[in-house]
Amino acid sequence: MQRGATGDASNAHVGPTSGEPPHNVDAEQAVLGACMLNHQAVEKVRGTLDAGDFYRPAHETIWRAILALRAEEAPTDPIALTDHLQRAGDLSRVGGSSYLHTLVAAAPPSTDNADYYAQIVRLALRPSAGRWADRRAWVPRARRRHAHAAYPKRSARCQRAILCRSFQ
Repeated sequence: MQRGATGDASNAHVGPTSGEPPHNVDAEQAVLGACMLNHQAVEKVRGTLDAGDFYRPAHETIWRAILALRAEEAPTDPIALTDHLQRAGDLSRVGGSSYLHTLVAAAPPSTDNADYYAQIVRLALRPSAGRWADRRAWVPRARRRHAHAAYPKRSARCQRAILCRSFQ
């Protein structure tokens, strides 16, 4: 099994037989790298992808940062993204500046194909979209609940009730 830049499996369309939701990390990296190299790629992709379409939380955070920079008409290159993510306190969470440069290195030779790679990311969700899309939507909520449980200010009963409500 191949490993991605941050050590996660990067196989395309990993899914129900592996216990992981369908995803394509290589396509995610290609989209983000292309968008860092050419802000016009962002405009082509923005209507296709939502932040929640990314499998890796780091990629979701990077995508949100790219969109925030474009909203300010700022550049989306690794230097601008590093600054933006550092000010937001997210730089280490996404793998640091070096990972942003890794994404640029992983970008396809032509950024003209960014919309094609975005479609691959979207279509990776579809093989069993209902079941896996719902589960992927649970991940951010589960992470927040896990963080709260690690530093409990509430009783276990209260934590359990909050957890149950967040997945309804």
